[in-house]
Amino acid sequence: MSVVVVYNPKSGRGRGLSVAALLVDHLRGRGMGVVSASIREQWRDLLNGARAVIAAGGDGTVHAVASAVLDTGVPVYQCPMGTENLFAREFGMSREPVEIGDAIERGRTRRVDVGMCNGRAFVIMCSVGCDANVIHRLDRVRNGAISHSSYAMPTLREVMRPAIPKLCVTVDGRVVVDGGRGQLVVANSRQYAMRIDPARDARVDDGALDVVFLPHETVAGAVAHGARARMRWADGRGVVRARGAAIRVESVGGETVYQFDGEASGRPAGSVDGSLAAGLAAHERLPMEISVRAGALTVLEGL
Repeated sequence: MSVVVVYNPKSGRGRGLSVAALLVDHLRGRGMGVVSASIREQWRDLLNGARAVIAAGGDGTVHAVASAVLDTGVPVYQCPMGTENLFAREFGMSREPVEIGDAIERGRTRRVDVGMCNGRAFVIMCSVGCDANVIHRLDRVRNGAISHSSYAMPTLREVMRPAIPKLCVTVDGRVVVDGGRGQLVVANSRQYAMRIDPARDARVDDGALDVVFLPHETVAGAVAHGARARMRWADGRGVVRARGAAIRVESVGGETVYQFDGEASGRPAGSVDGSLAAGLAAHERLPMEISVRAGALTVLEGL
């Protein structure tokens, strides 16, 4: 059985190919059979019967690879080369070839849950609100690798013209948010960008998803909630927390977009003028139908 390395050549400020090549050489030097392919190539057929698959890139690369191996038992490991690398942070994964080789030889695996949002898988979280709006704004102009600075202009545009949604949220048949305005995070993992971690009690193997609603009327309110979460302070007024296996999120009075694992829910077809949801397919906008598939993904653990 071969180890499959799927790499994003533009990750790591364009060093994805060279990092993947060093990793492949190291693993072969340890006597392992290894095949590699760019995320932009036809790589899915390589996964059949693989010993492990190494996603060399950011969380977007992990998202694509994990979606392809659900329920197959093929273990996934991230060689972190992205902006946040939340998957690697959750499981203690390293980009050092020696440590990746050690993890493969140990073969210690773990079955974890996967969330499903409108038919698409997510491993870390999905959300709707200011963070999703910024990701969509960036997705419409991005060209290649991104860094933290890439978010500056999309964030400024969100501050100047905020699109704060009004939401109704149901968890396992119980209404937990009824027409509140703010941001919603549905988390499978405790990890979040910039270590803000609003769902810090979430677990990847409990068969449930953590729901966190942060009420606010302005972008400043969203920043305040983020600062509280970053500092591990008590929740602000009106924060809603719930946990369940079936979540429905509806928008009140307007179309709203969402994101999962840091990726925009879809690319618009045709004109991008108007609202952020303009041109998106129906399943790429609210309502969101979210469920959990317990133990659907096998992870190759790091340290």
